[in-house]
Amino acid sequence: MTTLIEEKCVCTIRGERDVLKARRQVFDFAGKIGFDRTNCFEVETIISELGMNLVRHTKHGGVITVKALWKVCSRGILIESSDNGPGFNVNKLKIKKEISWFNNDSLGIGLQAVRLLSDECIIKSEVGLGTKISCKKWLLKDPGNLYFDNSLKVSVYSRPYPGYLLSGDSYVVKRLENIVLLSVIDALGHGDQANEVAVIATKYLEENVRKKLKELVEGLHAELTDTRGAAASLCRIDYSLQSMEYVSIGNVQSTIYGSGKKMNLFCLNGTFGMAIPHHFEISSFQLPKGAILVMYSDGVKPPENFPPGLLSKSPQEIGIHIFQTFFRSTDDATVIVSRL
Repeated sequence: MTTLIEEKCVCTIRGERDVLKARRQVFDFAGKIGFDRTNCFEVETIISELGMNLVRHTKHGGVITVKALWKVCSRGILIESSDNGPGFNVNKLKIKKEISWFNNDSLGIGLQAVRLLSDECIIKSEVGLGTKISCKKWLLKDPGNLYFDNSLKVSVYSRPYPGYLLSGDSYVVKRLENIVLLSVIDALGHGDQANEVAVIATKYLEENVRKKLKELVEGLHAELTDTRGAAASLCRIDYSLQSMEYVSIGNVQSTIYGSGKKMNLFCLNGTFGMAIPHHFEISSFQLPKGAILVMYSDGVKPPENFPPGLLSKSPQEIGIHIFQTFFRSTDDATVIVSRL
């Protein structure tokens, strides 16, 4: 059951149907506050992850409350998930250190996704007393002043190597004014140490969205020095120029599908933190409006044949198909699907 109370949306979660209803309700709620479609989809992803945690990890579900936030020259949204379930030891799971918590029974990307998609995220839990998760997401400016195009839609699916709790894969979907940065990161190896490298890379990219792609590549390489290193693909979209830049170093690939054509984007040899080309090439071209961009780590086989009509569907539906059909059980796996 979902009820709207002025600038508050209260969603009672008992089962998966409640999660679907909450996703739709909160998507519309965020849009009314002024969030563009990309941010609405990010908020919807947060609701999906929190809702499915309530369904899978508690006997009686819980409540997700969403409130509008207002401050000078900005607006935002507060999402709170609370339950009286079994709870967990936050320190033991290293949530405070921004380490992923994955559910092996789900295509979802767990609490790391919630953290990455939020500007602020606080997790409180006690064994036997339940869990409360609070997230804030802000609009940086009045959306009327942005060049950002509302047509961009993004979906992400990620999973650790089977049998591992933590993943060496990570991703970035970050918007700052008229700029969108998309990235898939694949640290060498699996498990805790690979995850630590992926978290370092993610944090660096999220904090430096304003930089040009060449600077991001050089900065990421320096940031990962003295680590085991990582492969990464980076796509920077500038909506004020209607342009797109792309670079990939290591075995992390991307493909653009549009107008019945398929274009595999170039991948350079090297490893961030260890060795990258001295004169690397950045691909630049006009934004292919309406095309599908698929970015994936090497835990996903290069997608080839799609069922008829699939590419006309939502990024979520395309992403689920790719993840279920082309997932390799011998590696961490991540895929970003975006309709440009």
